[in-house]
Order: sequence, then structure tokens, then C-alpha cells
Amino acid sequence: MLLSESIGETRRPIAFFLDNSGIKDVPLSDISLGNPGIGGTEFAYFLLADLLRAKHELIIYSPYSPKGIDRTIRWRCCQTQDEAVSHFDACGGGHYLITSYFAPQVLETARTEHTVFVIWFHIDIGYSGLRKIEESQLPFLCAFLTPDQRIKYSLYRRIMLSSLIVKAPIVHGVEKPRSLPLRPNVTWLGSLMPFKHFEILADAWPLVVKKIPGAHLYVPGGGNLYNRDSRLGEFGIADTVYEQRILKPLIEAGVMDTVSFLGVVSSSLITEKLLPQTAVGVVNLGYSGYGETFCLSALQFAQASIPVVGGDLDALKYTLPFGCGHRIKSTKQAANAIVDLLSHQQKNLRYGKRYRRFQAKTYRLTEYRDNWERLLSPSFVSDINFIKLLWYKIRFRVRDARHRGNRIVFTVFQRIAKRRIKQ
Repeated sequence: MLLSESIGETRRPIAFFLDNSGIKDVPLSDISLGNPGIGGTEFAYFLLADLLRAKHELIIYSPYSPKGIDRTIRWRCCQTQDEAVSHFDACGGGHYLITSYFAPQVLETARTEHTVFVIWFHIDIGYSGLRKIEESQLPFLCAFLTPDQRIKYSLYRRIMLSSLIVKAPIVHGVEKPRSLPLRPNVTWLGSLMPFKHFEILADAWPLVVKKIPGAHLYVPGGGNLYNRDSRLGEFGIADTVYEQRILKPLIEAGVMDTVSFLGVVSSSLITEKLLPQTAVGVVNLGYSGYGETFCLSALQFAQASIPVVGGDLDALKYTLPFGCGHRIKSTKQAANAIVDLLSHQQKNLRYGKRYRRFQAKTYRLTEYRDNWERLLSPSFVSDINFIKLLWYKIRFRVRDARHRGNRIVFTVFQRIAKRRIKQ
């Protein structure tokens, strides 16, 4: 009997493959309370499974059995995506959720009859992969995290007509108010890997301590956040090369005693003990290129009413709006932004309250679940409006040109925008 027949037409099975080799021993029983100490992408997948299990048959394909998942979620050992797709389709198919660590060859080698692929853009896919998706003869759907992400791929018509913007989730856990008066404590949230740009904070921290002598930096997480089997350096912080890079400015400035590297810790320790004592949060400080598609860490600070300092990345425009913190473009700006929020308590509290209101209004867990139900519905029709998308794309290009200081490109796009508006 096919899976879809056994559970009825309205409850088509949903499956996904996730290589959990590096997090096989992390307990996931309390996933609804927050991130248990795994990558944001992995957390989003397991949380989605927990939200949808009431209405759908769920199957997780992975090399190891996820520890502590709900018993209503089925599991099967599979080492590769090809193996998982073949088994799922043979069982009757349904919606197969492709992980962000996307292998485009799956769409080339798969021979499916009953399966609809759902591509979740938690990590940007290269143009060669996008072409394979666009040219594939297999049915697929796409879930984007932000409007800007959708604009980047607007040249691919099939992807646009099969897409929906599904904001990443934020768990509404128990809130603990911050201790007043605020202590000069700064907390970093994120892995200690080069694409998260902790080295910018390491370079800026001596400048912060010079202006705020009592400042202290707490760093939960590490280079093994995504993979507990990763080889770390001498101090167990990050891989050898990156560990030396981030420790060098701290040691040379003599401020190592003002920094606490905590390693990978549980979500409960962060929300119950660390965040209530935090005055300023810091997330990905990159200000050029890629490295962030959404930034769940910023919203975790928002939930605790903590203003944030982050890099000037497109993704952070949607999770760190104006008046809730600072988006920086240099090491000096990072230091000044942290000092500003540590020095002015009333401004800090005002930004924190505004950030909390923004998060509560914009990122609701019920809306997130409903959007996924809509995308997975047999009657799904994309909400894409190509005229509106064209206008947003022009605005996106103009903003990017202005940001990079390219006056010629900026002027050209201004003229194009005026011409299109007249048309």
C-alpha cells in the first residue's frame, strides 16, 4: 500500500534527508523550546518537522537516528540523498524536502513518479545548481526566506512560479527580563567559523574595553557547532588556523581576561542565564558578500529585548531593522556601535523594547506553520507578481549601487526606474 493511501489524500507524506553525522548525539526532545545547540538550518528542519507532524506523515532520512525526536516521526537510515529519494518514491512519494546543502545532481539522477521536490533556500545555491533546477523535468516547489533572496533568482521563471516566501522560525519561549541596571556584558551568538566573521569582533573588542573598562564578552558556540566531530585547535575554540586568527588581537591587547569562550551550550542556559545578563548582542559581522540568508540569532536577541550589532548584510535588513541596533561596515564601526549601546542605558532599553515589538509582530510561529501548509497544499499557486518583482528588482539594484558608491551604475538604474514607471 502506498503511504498516501494509508494516510489519506489530505495528509501526503513529507520527507527530507539531513546528514546528522556531526550532531547524532545531540538530544532533540525539547526542540519546541529553542535551539539545543545545533546549526540554525538543522534547527529549522527539526522544528518544522515538530510543527507539521500533527497533520502530516513525516519521514526523516539520515545516517543516524535523530536522538529524542517524537515517536510519530518515522526514521530510516540513508547515507545519501539519492538513496533517500529512491526509497521515498518507491513507497508512494509525496513532498520531499531538499536540505539546504543541496546536491543538484539529485534532480538529474532521480527517476520519480510520485514525488514533488521542495527546495528550501536556507543557504544560497550557485548559478549552476539553479540552472539544473530550472531545466529539470521533475516537479518542484521553492521556499525563500526573504524578498531580496527571491529577487536574486528572478531570472529563473519556473523557480519564481513555484515559489513562496516562508520566513524562518523563531520559538516563542519563556521570557526573562533583563537585570537592571544593565551591566556592560556583550554576548555573541553564532558559530566560530570564518563565514560568521567573529574576527571583526575580536579586532574591535580591545577598542571597546579601552572605552568601557568593565566590559565583558561572552561567546557561546564554537567551531564544532555544526559538527561535534570537528577538529579544534589547542584551546578548543575553533579550527587551528581560525583560532589563532581570533585570539591574536585579544592576546596582543591583553584583554583575554575580559572574554569567556563557553563552547557549545544548551538553549536553556542561553535564554535563562546568559541573555538576562546581556546588554548588547552581536551576530554575523560580515559586511560584504554572502554568509547569511536570515540570521536566527538576531531574533533570539530580539525576543529577549536586547539590541543587536550586526553586519550590513541584505539578510539582516529583515531581522535587524533601523532603530533596533546597528548594522556596521567596518571594525571601527563595530566598536563604536557596541560602545554606544553600552554607554547609553535609556537608548539601549528603548531599542530593546522596539526590537521585541518588531519580532512579536513580524515573526509569528503560527504564520510560519500556515505558510508551509499553504506551500505543501495540492492547490498551491505562487503569489509571485512579475510587475511588482521587476520594480523591487530595480530598487534592489539601485540600493546596491548606492551602497557600493558606484555613481554611474546608480544613475543608469535611476533612469531605467523612471522609464519603467512611465510605462
